[in-house]
This record gives sequence, C-alpha cells and structure tokens, in this order.
Amino acid sequence: MDDLKRAAMIFQGLLNVKYKIILGKKRKLTEFYIDFQKEDFFHLIGLQYLKDLPYLRKSRDIVFDKIINGEITLTDISKSYFYEAITQRIQDFLLFETLLDINDIAFKCAKNRSTFSNISAEYLLLTSYDGRTNYIFIDQFTNRVCKGCRSFFFNDINDYCKNQVRMTLLYKEKIYVNDKKSVIQFDRLHKS
Repeated sequence: MDDLKRAAMIFQGLLNVKYKIILGKKRKLTEFYIDFQKEDFFHLIGLQYLKDLPYLRKSRDIVFDKIINGEITLTDISKSYFYEAITQRIQDFLLFETLLDINDIAFKCAKNRSTFSNISAEYLLLTSYDGRTNYIFIDQFTNRVCKGCRSFFFNDINDYCKNQVRMTLLYKEKIYVNDKKSVIQFDRLHKS
C-alpha cells in the first residue's frame, strides 16, 4: 500500500469520528464539533495543487473513493509537474489523527489579522510534534452542522498564530459515531 492510500485509509477511519471541543476566553465558553467528510481529504492532502492532472477534476468524494479503491495511486499523482509541492504533506498526513488527538492549543482566527495566510478559518489548532509545528485550520462549511478541517500543514518558518486570539482548551472528546462510544481526551471543566 502506498502512502497516498495509507493517508486515505487513515482519513476513512475518521469518517466515523467527531470531536467535541469546548474553548474558553474571558469566562465565555465556545462549543463546537468537528467532523470529517470524504471531500475534505482532497484539500487536506494538497491535491488541489496538482492542476495538470485532469482526473482530479472530478467530484472530490469520487477522487477519495478512487484512491481508497486503488484506482488513483501515488505513482499516478507523482506524474504531475507539481507533485513535489505535496510530497511532504502526504507524509505528514500519516500523523493527522495523532495530531488531532494530542492537540491542546487553540486560537480564534481572524483572516484580516494574519500576515502569512489567506486561509479562511474560524479556529486554528496548534500542535508541536517531534520538534515541528503543525497547524490545523477549522471552519464552518456550507450545508454542514459540524465544523470541518479546511487546511493542514507543518510550518516552522511562519507563525500562523501571530495576531490571533489564543483560547483555553477546556474540554475535548473523541466520539465514535457508529459505535456510540467516546474518549474524553482533555477535561478541565469537570476536575475538582
């Protein structure tokens, strides 16, 4: 199994998962859920940069299914002139669920305050992993009840948190929707 399919399999496992997040700032609580849809994978893995591959212009959920089924492989996408731009991102994506699980720093995003990015997002999750800085941008998508992940990458050059409002993570729960089970990953609200 190549790394593209491995990344898709990791993401497929998240299709049954929601994260419940409660953040605090100045005694005001903000609660939201993050879920995962097949079409999210396309952008998170960076496939939008491979503009010279016509078979990636299909519906993003169809592209995801084709990767899962082995119809689109790492060998296929490596033929793109732009492939080098996403090779590290594919490798890094193998850590995606781990990064979501260990995250404990969150920021409220204001696009007009960012000096490094035009990414439209409501929240930014920051994780330090193996000496590297990871950013996961969270936003509300049209026609979805839960928020979703808009972008994901490691970057140690630019500080995407600069000028953003740091919030305190108070509670994080990983919910397995089909199994009706959950794991509380962080709870500062109910500690005595």
